[in-house]
Amino acid sequence: MNMKVSDLFCQGSNEWDEEKIRNMFLQLEAKSKAIKPSLMGAPDNECG
Repeated sequence: MNMKVSDLFCQGSNEWDEEKIRNMFLQLEAKSKAIKPSLMGAPDNECG
């Protein structure tokens, strides 16, 4: 996901679009929780 800060503004404004921000973080929360930590202590990898 390649985004700019300006993508989180209301269209035609420099005001935050709070609904867009809230929805984005809900999606990230679900994706993050779907990642299962290693039981063997494997190092972290960069996600793409």
